Amino acid sequence: MKTTIKTIALAITATLFSTVSVFASSENSSYITEVAHNEIVKQSINSTLSYPAQAKAEKKEGFVLVSFKYAEDGGVQVLEMNTNDSVFGNYVREILYSIPTCPNAKQTGNTYQMRFDFKLM
Repeated sequence: MKTTIKTIALAITATLFSTVSVFASSENSSYITEVAHNEIVKQSINSTLSYPAQAKAEKKEGFVLVSFKYAEDGGVQVLEMNTNDSVFGNYVREILYSIPTCPNAKQTGNTYQMRFDFKLM
């Protein structure tokens, strides 16, 4: 009897877009601060991502588009979410609510838009 072993590769990509328009110029030194802050937010979220266990078991693929901002207390407030499957939407919502408070985020007043793609490979 021959045994075949399958390996399932998982890919998760997250893309962060800030809806605040800031242009680089010699008069606008806040651009560098804004870019650095966006990178910190993106790294914080990416460091907590994995493939949702239920979706992996059911061999589901999907995406989540989410818009969020930081509330006055520094926690995340989800403004809008679109997904092709609630398993992914619930997972992303849990991740966003669990990320550490970002002390500078509540001062910027930015709204962030991210896309999460969950793919089996």
